[in-house]
Amino acid sequence: MFLTSTAYTQRRIFLFWLPLAASWLLMSLEGPVLQAVIARLGDIQTQLAAFGIVVSLEIAIESPVIMLLATSTALATSGRDYRVLRSFVIWLNALVTIVAVVVASTPLFDLIVRRIMGIPAPIADAAQPGLVIMIGWSAAIGFRRFVQGVLIRHGQTRWVGYGTVSRLFSSAALR
Repeated sequence: MFLTSTAYTQRRIFLFWLPLAASWLLMSLEGPVLQAVIARLGDIQTQLAAFGIVVSLEIAIESPVIMLLATSTALATSGRDYRVLRSFVIWLNALVTIVAVVVASTPLFDLIVRRIMGIPAPIADAAQPGLVIMIGWSAAIGFRRFVQGVLIRHGQTRWVGYGTVSRLFSSAALR
């Protein structure tokens, strides 16, 4: 396994690191691209504000799954450990999906967005459908980060980069 080897060279570290760095660079472009698309829609200010609400709430909802990459990188050392961790990931993804459903589809949305955050009605109205569309987002991120951690653990960082490129091309094709 790559991570247990002590024969590191600058080249080997660079080749391990490069797909991960490229992956983060590509993912950081997603937000500006989405904002550019939204800016070409009608009622730009409302739509961009609603997008900001959706993104911030989704980040809060997905926060429990963010560290799955580090967790699976550290713990996926054997087939048994992988299976136990995968079971944990499935339960955690189910939990964040339930939270997403409750926040997006119940009066909790109004409590959080309209009352606590004080978001004006037109922006809140525009944000709610986006939040409903994003219900599966956190679980998808959780699973992706789990798999990426396993790949990193086993020295397969190029697949992380390939996955990011394919995700971005798929996402762009849907716009």
